[in-house]
This record gives sequence, C-alpha cells and structure tokens, in this order.
Amino acid sequence: MLLSYPLPLLRALVFTFLLLPGWTDATVWIHEFMASNGSTIADEEGDFEDWIELYNHGDSAVDLQNWGLSDNSSQPFKWTFPESQVLEPGEFLLVWASGKDRAEPLDARPHANFRISAAGAPLSLNQPDGSLADAIPAVSVPRDVSFGRTEADPEVWAYFYQPTPEAPNTTTAFNQLLEPVTFSHSAGFYQNSFTLTVDHPDPQVTIVYTLDGSEPDIKNLDGTSYSYLNSYTEGPFLEQSFTSNIYSAPINVEDRSSMPNKISQISSTVDSNPSYLPSSPIKKGTVVRARAYVQGAPGPVTTATYFISETGAFDYSMPIVSLSVNEDGLFDFVDGIYVGGIDHVTSSGARICNWGNYNRRGREAERPAHIEFFHQGDRFLEQTGGIRIQGNCSRRNPFKSMRLYARADDPEDESLFVFPFFSDMAPGALYPDKISHRRLILRAPNFNDTVFSRLFYGVYEGLMGRLQPVKQFINGEYWGLLFLRDRFDPYYLHYHYGLDPDNITIIGISYRSEFEPIPHNFSDRVYSLSSGIPSDMEDFEAMRAYIIDNNMADPLMYAGAQELICIDSF
Repeated sequence: MLLSYPLPLLRALVFTFLLLPGWTDATVWIHEFMASNGSTIADEEGDFEDWIELYNHGDSAVDLQNWGLSDNSSQPFKWTFPESQVLEPGEFLLVWASGKDRAEPLDARPHANFRISAAGAPLSLNQPDGSLADAIPAVSVPRDVSFGRTEADPEVWAYFYQPTPEAPNTTTAFNQLLEPVTFSHSAGFYQNSFTLTVDHPDPQVTIVYTLDGSEPDIKNLDGTSYSYLNSYTEGPFLEQSFTSNIYSAPINVEDRSSMPNKISQISSTVDSNPSYLPSSPIKKGTVVRARAYVQGAPGPVTTATYFISETGAFDYSMPIVSLSVNEDGLFDFVDGIYVGGIDHVTSSGARICNWGNYNRRGREAERPAHIEFFHQGDRFLEQTGGIRIQGNCSRRNPFKSMRLYARADDPEDESLFVFPFFSDMAPGALYPDKISHRRLILRAPNFNDTVFSRLFYGVYEGLMGRLQPVKQFINGEYWGLLFLRDRFDPYYLHYHYGLDPDNITIIGISYRSEFEPIPHNFSDRVYSLSSGIPSDMEDFEAMRAYIIDNNMADPLMYAGAQELICIDSF
C-alpha cells in the first residue's frame, strides 16, 4: 500500500513554484504533518491544532534559530524560530501550525503564526541563509489523517490513518485515501422496513458498523461499558454499553419506536428520584454508521439516520437535528458531560447551580458527534462536528442546551455549517444573506428568551438572535423540541457584519463555582474574556465602573457613558 510518489518528484513539483536557492544537504526534514487535527494530539491549552513534525536525520545537532517555516511559496520565512532550539540527531520536534505564534509555549512545542489548509498548502523549511532545507507541495489530507515519510524509505511519502507525532512513522502507510462505504438507501423517512446493504469497492476490506450511534471501531467488537447514577442519594451504579459489529449480511432497518428506551432513561440531573424520565417508549429512528478497515487502518465513517413509520406517525414538517455520539461521552459517571457525575459527588463547599460534569467548559468538554439536519423530509446537511453543553444555571436542567461546532472531515470543507437554517435574515447585517456558520446553538425551550426574541425581531435593527424550532434526536431516540439559534461569536460577526474576527472583544459571563454569599448585586457572577486581548478586559471593567460610580441622571455623566457604550444596543 506504499505510495509511489518519490521525494525527487516532490522536489521537482516544488521547484516549479518556489524560486529559491538550490537544495542543500540540510539534515532536518519535514517528516510528517496534519492539516486537520480533530482528536489526535492537543496543545498545552487543550486545543487540537494543525501540526508539522521536523526530524534531524543527520549525525550532528542543528540549532533551528532563524530557520523559516511557511505554507506560502512566495513567503518562505512566514514564521521563523526566534529563539535557539537545538534538534539533536535522531530527534523529533512538533511545531503547532495554530496561528498562535508562540516561541516558548508551556509544553516546549512552538506555535507558528499560520494554520495549514485542509485542502492543501505547500509547506517549506528554509535555513537562515535562504537555502531550501525541505518542501512538500500542497496535499489534501482528511481530518485526523497525517501525511509523512515512510519508515522503510524516507523518500516515499504516504497517508497514515494512525499518525505518530514525535515518533517514527511505523504504522501502516497508504498510497491513497481509503474510500468510504456506501449504503443502499439514503437517510430519511420511510413507511416500510427494509434491508440495508453496505458496500465498498475493495472486496478485501472488513466493514464494521454500529446501530447505537457510536463510531464504528474494530477494537470495540466486545463492547464498551460505562456506569451512571439515576439517584445521587441512594445509588446504585447502573451500567450501559455500546458495541461495534462486523458486517456480514444486510441490516434490517425497521420501526424501533416500540422498543425499550435506552439513553433517555439516564438521569441528566442530580435529583434523588428523577421524575422526567419517560415512562413509555418514545419515538425512535435507526442510526447506521459504518466504515471499512484495511490492515487495521480505518476509513471514513458513513452515517445515516432512518425514520420508519408504517402509520406515517413521523411528522417531518418541522426540521429534525439528529446527533450521533458515543454514549459514554455524554452519560458516563466520570467523563459524561450531560450528567451530574463525579464532579457533583466530589464537589465541596457551597456550589451554585447544582454543580456537576455538565458545568465543564472548553475544548476538553467537547464531544465528537455526527450531525444531520432534515428539512421537509430530506436530509440537507450531514457532517462531523463537536458538541458542548451551553448555558449557565440551565445546565442543571434535565433538558440541556447544546453548542454545535463545525469540525472539518472532508478536506474541501472549511469547518462550516452551510445551509439557510433561518427564514429570517440577520437584522442590520452588512451581508444578511450569508448562510455560513462556524457554530450554532440548540437552545432548550425558555419562554422568556423565545417570546422576547420574536417580539424584538424586526423592531430593533441590531444584533438579534434568530431562531428555528427543531426536533432533536440523539442516537435515534427522540429528545424533544429545541430552538436552533445563532451563536454570537467573532465568526458570526465576521460573516454577517463584515467585522475582522481577530479584532473583536467578547466578554463572557458565568457563575462562580464556589462562593460565599455577598450582599451587593451580582456577587455570584464572573466576567471573563472570551475573545480579545487583556487590555480589552480592562476597557470593559473601566466602562462598567464609570456607569456604576457615576449618576446617569446627570446629562454630563450620561454623555460620557454614550461615548463608552452603544445605548441603543444596550
């Protein structure tokens, strides 16, 4: 399966568009890179950034200070090593292509000032004198797949479905990307049950599939169990599992609504006796996920949700969002983000909002998911993404809001949800017809929020969230009615209002995780910088202090406030 794409050809391709000094005998190579890192390795902040691995194949140490690294053939020194960084013989160095531009990060891996396009970008490494040490032409690489030199012959490059950052490329190398499996039936709504055939162009592959929403994994044929609590005062621990299967015969897809409920029977609060768990079977779809394995390496996952109802009971006049996830990522006592879990049991002191796992934030609290969007009976969107719990004290409620993150799987996809989810245009927007979103919110029903959002829309021509009612399914089980909402972040402001996403300040408000009651107002609130630079937070605090400390009934003081804040928007 090795790639017949020798290094001399790569160099020849590079020379066609790199007008640089001749190739040298530099002993530092670009050894491996990843252009769409979804879960392979995280940086010191928990972010899964693109990365480039360098390797010193020579006999002498090399100091990389002032060496240039770039993804632009016309700008070979786009980023340079500003500090002395010695690479010993046989040593690897991982450079984050994160755009963060840090020479001395906490984990000793420097951050370059650029990111790698998943669709492909030429990478080059230059010595301080301008001579080219190594270069790779633009190569399209899918999510969590790397491209690197093979261990048997470093002049031969290949795809690695099992990347090896900071280590030799000893896993199986492929000369081409694995094809996805295909399904005999399209995702959607059917009146009658049917048998689903799963195919792959290579008859020698092993096809692995799941029916519980989990990601197919050849290592999970015996199943993975996880524990949870349905009573946080009495116990006991209960157990569920999810399993992958070897495909050997067509799969029967039928109406599962009469079958016992599974994940909807797991408590999502810290109640002693959760009364909200459904007492009878709920509506269900069938989620089929499958992938091919070749020599132990996995291909891309194909996912489809099928809704079967011989009585026509499925109402698809309202859009449906179907999420497919590994159950333990949401409901496991230790790792699940949808439950009270261990964080509630081990919390100490006074805790606001019934503290639990669902209070976790950031990339580490994001779980991978496959997201499908059905509209008027047809599936218009399906792609990989990430989900996080959204909100402050609403996180303690049984039915939680979620934040959806677009995460590229296809290298041609720029990590966007692209669909006209909302019938309304963004009010007052410079580009109101934009349909691209980096993030979206699945908002749990809230009467005040929903009603007043609708009342204000069309009245105030400013930043106003749109909403679209949707039905939510998780792993095929009906989860309820939510409202799909805009997510106000730098990307939303960029796409709709033309603002520079790197020049926007957003202040987040959360509640203290542990506090003593204090008599004055808002003692339980914490303001933090969600987007921007530290001085922006200082400006925000100065603005609040000015308004709090001065009499706004005084015209002069009020005029000063108008210079600090947009009164209409406020």
